[in-house]
Amino acid sequence: MPYSDQELDATTRLRNLSEVGAAVEVDDNIPPRRYFRSGMEMIRMANVYMDEGNYENAFILYSKFITLFVEKLPQHPCYREALPMDKANIKRKLNDVFPRAEKLKLHLKDRYAKEHDKFLVEKRQRDEQLARDRQRREEEEEERRKRLEKEPGRREQHTKIQAELDKWTSIEGYDRPVRLDGDLFDWPTDGGQTVQVQLPSDGVVPLVPSRQLKPDVETPSDRLYTTIGGIPSIDRSKKPSSILSPGSNAAQSWSTLRNVTVPAILMSKFLSLALKNTERNVETCGILTGKLAQNRFTITHLLVPKQMGTSDS
Repeated sequence: MPYSDQELDATTRLRNLSEVGAAVEVDDNIPPRRYFRSGMEMIRMANVYMDEGNYENAFILYSKFITLFVEKLPQHPCYREALPMDKANIKRKLNDVFPRAEKLKLHLKDRYAKEHDKFLVEKRQRDEQLARDRQRREEEEEERRKRLEKEPGRREQHTKIQAELDKWTSIEGYDRPVRLDGDLFDWPTDGGQTVQVQLPSDGVVPLVPSRQLKPDVETPSDRLYTTIGGIPSIDRSKKPSSILSPGSNAAQSWSTLRNVTVPAILMSKFLSLALKNTERNVETCGILTGKLAQNRFTITHLLVPKQMGTSDS
């Protein structure tokens, strides 16, 4: 997400976080009373996030609550018709949410600053280590070159080996082998791993074609998809976002779906309860209830109300 990149400074990350919290849209076709109900749920979820230490999602929901009821909902055509009791309740919540959001903002800014400082220190250490490794390799290569100059019999072999390395470097998709010691190399493979290779005495290594150059083999499933017009693609960005989602848009909301924990015995109990209806080809519907904790829904109860069903409802 745009606010989780520690490479960014604290001010930029906080600004990105605030933009996510301000991403609220109001549909004029939805009556204001539903937004009032959603607002109370937003506060409840934000408080859960606070208790769990998930301060970013808590700040996002507090910000969405403020944006919704201070900027967006008052522009709704039916806002004046809303019940005064609902408006008064939201106003009291706003008086409580504003200081919470401001306190969270300061806390997150301080945390982001510390994370950014730590990132810079670690990056500097990595760069210094890379520079030391590069210098060491250059010194080792220079030492080998000087040693070869003192051994005329190995000079020709070294030239052949160098020519083979140049061949690998010139082929697209291949990484250059890394010399370990003498004629011992870390030789790259197609799987991204390396193997240690001792070059033959003549210094010539046959080139193995890359798997990327291997022609694709058509399988029956490939022909099936080709016949029916290809594998269907799903554009999740068109999925409508929930106003209660901490994500800034629909594309983020699907990626932040919560896990649901269901007791193992629940399925067998429900099937046993619905057995008589199932034998008569009648559907049985139940309602799963539970609690939200650690960004996960845990099912605690199954409610099966009185109902009349058919084979498909």
